[in-house]
Amino acid sequence: MVDSGARGNKDQLKQLSGMRGLMADPSGRTIEIPILSNFREGLSVLEFFISTHGARKGSADTALRTSSAGYLTRRLVDVVQSVVITQPDCGTHEGVRAAILKSSDNFVVEKIEDFIFGRVLAKDVYEPGTGNILVNPETGKVYQRDTVILDDDAKFLSNYKKRVPVVEEKVLDLSDINIPEVYAELAEDVDLGTEVLPSESELNWEVIKKLRESRVKSVKVKLYPIVGSVVAEEVIWDKERKKQLAVEEEQIDVTVAKMLEENNIDSIVVRPEIYVRSPLTCEAEHGVCAKCYGLDLSNHKVVSVGESVGIVAAQSIGEPGTQLTMRTFHTGGIATTADITQGLPRVEELFEARKKTKDPEGIFSKVKGVVVDISQDEPKKIYVQDELGTIHEYVVPSRVRVNVTIGQKVLPGQSLTTGSLKVRKILEELGVEDTAMYLLREIKKVYVQQGVDIHDKHFELIIRQMLNKAEVIEPGDTDFLPGDLVPITILNKVNREIMEGNANIELNRKRVIGKVLAKHILIKNEEGQVVELAKEGEEITEELLEQLIKYNVKDILVINHDKEREVYQIMPKETVKYRRKLLRITQASLEYEGWLSAASFQQTQQVLTDAAIKGAVDYLKGLKENVIVGQLIPAGTGFEI
Repeated sequence: MVDSGARGNKDQLKQLSGMRGLMADPSGRTIEIPILSNFREGLSVLEFFISTHGARKGSADTALRTSSAGYLTRRLVDVVQSVVITQPDCGTHEGVRAAILKSSDNFVVEKIEDFIFGRVLAKDVYEPGTGNILVNPETGKVYQRDTVILDDDAKFLSNYKKRVPVVEEKVLDLSDINIPEVYAELAEDVDLGTEVLPSESELNWEVIKKLRESRVKSVKVKLYPIVGSVVAEEVIWDKERKKQLAVEEEQIDVTVAKMLEENNIDSIVVRPEIYVRSPLTCEAEHGVCAKCYGLDLSNHKVVSVGESVGIVAAQSIGEPGTQLTMRTFHTGGIATTADITQGLPRVEELFEARKKTKDPEGIFSKVKGVVVDISQDEPKKIYVQDELGTIHEYVVPSRVRVNVTIGQKVLPGQSLTTGSLKVRKILEELGVEDTAMYLLREIKKVYVQQGVDIHDKHFELIIRQMLNKAEVIEPGDTDFLPGDLVPITILNKVNREIMEGNANIELNRKRVIGKVLAKHILIKNEEGQVVELAKEGEEITEELLEQLIKYNVKDILVINHDKEREVYQIMPKETVKYRRKLLRITQASLEYEGWLSAASFQQTQQVLTDAAIKGAVDYLKGLKENVIVGQLIPAGTGFEI
């Protein structure tokens, strides 16, 4: 029965021949009376009644919670329905760092191999210790930027580890133009006559230039080949084995390398640092680009432009949600940690970014450092010392347990206690990337525990929509208002244009001399009266330009030699200052730029009233709006390139 794989496992065999054991009641608490009989012997009346909880809960779940799984799917579809592959490449150099995904309770959610499969490299992958681009010796494939990672590549990169020396001393010949491929610094003070370069100065082009100008032919340097790679060993302790110096999956920086050197550690096992493109970091203004999405998992080829990846993602996540609800009665009510009460409610809690969670709230480290003390007096406190020697105090809430020990190294975002972390706090303290990775780990964990395997990119598309908006704090010289929620891609584009305009001011001031104003210019004088500074058709002279600058006129509209109108910026503009926001999926759907899609989702009267007051225009960019008005959807064959 067990080996056939058809139905049943060791747990059910134990119930047939051993004892049924402890049961769980509908709320997940363990009933203290164990069932000592097995099915072969038969159960007593009391044992039979204790064991009916599982069957009853299963029936109730099937009836009640299938509807909530369907509702979750509807919300997910609504939040990502407009996400289509809009271009082959957005050109970003950003990406996410490949790592073993571990949840806050140290459960391994995903290995590196599965994390990087089907993605595109955002940066070159360098061989640890040499600084050369990594090459697969079997296939000859070079792992440089824009390489697609297939099955064999994912296996090779995830298993590639190398023992690398911590520090090497070397005399560098300065007649050789090349700078060392690995991090290097001066091993001793160098007297240049006019100044002294202290030891431990980083060896960069500026330092090399000074050394060459002072006719220094060679210099003694320290090379740190491990800087820039990732620790592949579990834990590295100091000499007394009291303090952890480095932990698995930690990026090695100069501080860590020097601590290893001080503790006489000659070499450690490391793996290369891998950055992959992701929908989370895609810079496409609408939808996502093909390279940030990666392979189409239906045919293992790079995804086509026009593919409606949003709908695919929502249905890939929503459909197994019905399995999550119905899995309860398969366990027959046996008391296990992964009872389904964590399933769908936990997924919904994360997607809806609930302020109040069902589990007690845990705390996380805001810095990279070592736990130096844990005080047991109420309230308990954890003290973490960062790399600069500053002590950070964390008060432990009463309902949670401490899950770190003295001497343990902690990384930013790592849980210090049991309990679930508040997503909004992670966003405030650590930023967007840590928030996105926490959501990914925790949502994926629920599915993995139920044996459902979904690729990360589907979750990332939903999380991208949740983190896509920013709140304007200071609008600067733009048309936004404080408090406006604007897509982050638009804010970045506006700020980029302002900075480019600011860089061209001097050139523009020269260009406008001799040109004719296309529009008159009004200003407020010292008395606060509005007066005309220049008339339409007036030629711009040096004197007029000085007046415009004095009264802080930023843009002027002129007529070119080709009789065309053109705007020139002649004064610096302020960029927009904003704060990233986390929207729950329902709110993200209602904050969608087009009103038709939002109105057809929820709160129809409110959405239509708001749209009417604003005089909102829907440009029919998503799929839903086009279905409503009876047009071809802008995806697949209906996508206009």
